[in-house]
Amino acid sequence: MRSADSGRMNRFPAAMMLLLILVSVPSSAQPYPGDLLIGDHSSVGIVDRSLGTVRTLASTSTALYSALNLASDNATVLALLATGFPQQHFVLALSPVTGKQATLVTLPSFSNLGPMRGNCPDQDGSHVMGGWYTLLRVSGSGTTTLAQLLGLGGMAAVAIDTDTRDYMVDMSSQTPPMNTLLRIDRRTQAVTTVLSVNTGHKSEALEHDQKTGHFWLPVGWSGKLTRIVLLHRTTLGIIHSFPAPGAQGIAVDQPTSDLYVAAGSSITSYTPKGIALRSWGPFPGFQGIADIRVLGHRKLAGAGTAKPGGRYWIQLCFPESPGAAYHVAASFSGLRPGIPIGNRTIHIHPDPLFFLTAGRSLPGVTTGFGGILDPAGRALASLWIPATVSPGTVVTVAAVAVNPAKPASLDLGASITFMVL
Repeated sequence: MRSADSGRMNRFPAAMMLLLILVSVPSSAQPYPGDLLIGDHSSVGIVDRSLGTVRTLASTSTALYSALNLASDNATVLALLATGFPQQHFVLALSPVTGKQATLVTLPSFSNLGPMRGNCPDQDGSHVMGGWYTLLRVSGSGTTTLAQLLGLGGMAAVAIDTDTRDYMVDMSSQTPPMNTLLRIDRRTQAVTTVLSVNTGHKSEALEHDQKTGHFWLPVGWSGKLTRIVLLHRTTLGIIHSFPAPGAQGIAVDQPTSDLYVAAGSSITSYTPKGIALRSWGPFPGFQGIADIRVLGHRKLAGAGTAKPGGRYWIQLCFPESPGAAYHVAASFSGLRPGIPIGNRTIHIHPDPLFFLTAGRSLPGVTTGFGGILDPAGRALASLWIPATVSPGTVVTVAAVAVNPAKPASLDLGASITFMVL
């Protein structure tokens, strides 16, 4: 069965559609959503959470994989590859079934890129990433330099603040301050230093938690004990921390705020309070896992210019709920406190826009905000942005799919936000 808006797929950005065409595979052949995508620079693999085994997707001894994430189809693996000397960088799409690789973008031959970080999906369908001191926006049409961050060492981690849509960058240096956390304003590109600490540890992860709005970062003191630190979203002061020796990669399960932490060749899941839940590994052939993502976590992906008077597009991908009824809602009031569903949260704050749009297709305003997912669990929705909405306004979009196999019969994922520009 096709959703009411599946015929509008041709309006989704060409770069995103290219990912679907290049390496999409039947949903029945996909790895199970919730399995873990891992990378240690020389190899990329998928961990079966039930069996505790790992399957290697790609491996190399002559190049460098980094900055793993998922494409808008919520299945295709995106990775950055550095090879040669001087290094040439590529954005790759990897099939999650066969590991087959396709080059999507060849990055400019900057001498200052070094190892790449980030690969964060942005609101217009592009990805934000950086190397050494250059922050880039990368799309199917090319690259744009967002910022040059000089004199603070090398870029260690990149994230996007879901609340403000600002870019967050962790810079690492061999001399004090060893870690400097920067906020880059999305509209003005103004750079603000929000935290400087002498941790002696080069983090490769920075994650935004939608439930609290705070940031998770692995840091170490004196190069010995690594701790997972929760930083306050505005002051960036330390709220609390817990020990996780050797931690490098982290991922947040947004509906629950649980953490997946990679250390060495093993992975451990923790509650937000630092209580260990389960461990996987060690995995032969993987050393120093720096990248970790949860397969199937991108259930919503946005694209569009997000300008007043324009239309913003939302791709839904619920691979565990093919053919299910779904509902989408928008809000001007942010992600929190959200709607609690047991130990999970739908990250959206109900306001008049929420009640106007929830599950409803309003002529001229919303399309596809309610309907039936196609056999792959996909649908397309859109929201018209009135000309009276002020630039700088941040809109939150959340969606659920009805699935009796899920707790409370609801399939949840992370919400998305976009700033009107």
